[in-house]
Amino acid sequence: MSEVSSAALEVVCCDETLSLLPVKAAWWAAKKTLFAADIHAGKEQAFNRAGIAVPGGVSEDTLSLLMNAVDHTGAERLVILGDLLHAVPDHSEAWQTHWQTLLAARAQLDVQVIIGNHDTLTARQRLIAPVHWQAELMEPPFVCLHHPQEDPRGYVLAGHIHPVWQLSVGRRQRIRAPVFWFRKQSAILPSFGLFTGGHLIERGKGDRLFLAGDDCVIEV
Repeated sequence: MSEVSSAALEVVCCDETLSLLPVKAAWWAAKKTLFAADIHAGKEQAFNRAGIAVPGGVSEDTLSLLMNAVDHTGAERLVILGDLLHAVPDHSEAWQTHWQTLLAARAQLDVQVIIGNHDTLTARQRLIAPVHWQAELMEPPFVCLHHPQEDPRGYVLAGHIHPVWQLSVGRRQRIRAPVFWFRKQSAILPSFGLFTGGHLIERGKGDRLFLAGDDCVIEV
């Protein structure tokens, strides 16, 4: 295991082992597949177009981090569980060229992207880098979707929610941190993007939460 995955926490799900990585991705070694959700590339440019000043470079950093995880795990397939994009991008946006360069350097990598609610048809048509867009992906025992839901065909891996959990670390101090949220019929990955925010979740009976820290993953 690499420096990216050495701090991973292994979880057995449907008799398959998933390694949950601190970078907020999940590694399925048996299938040489890396799962990540909610990249939201181009979000800072969308904000800037709306008149909200946001520094550039966040999308490039996110995509570099994603490819770093690919390299260090040795993944042969990358499955993005929706919302690779945030809005309809311009061809001139720097992250577009950066993403294209990253993929060109990894020509053997199979990139499968589940279509998320932000991945509109127009947005997908403006993406210059080649990826395989899918409404869903069946990889027994898993069903890869964007929106979490029950599915009779298998255990769902999804994104969309951007789950975070609130921890009390003192009498008056609380922190919010991204979590992998494993439920009875589905697992929801935390958002991978560095500029995505999160949604505070309510833990249900039997749910398992795995907090992604800077250099480790722990169950809470």
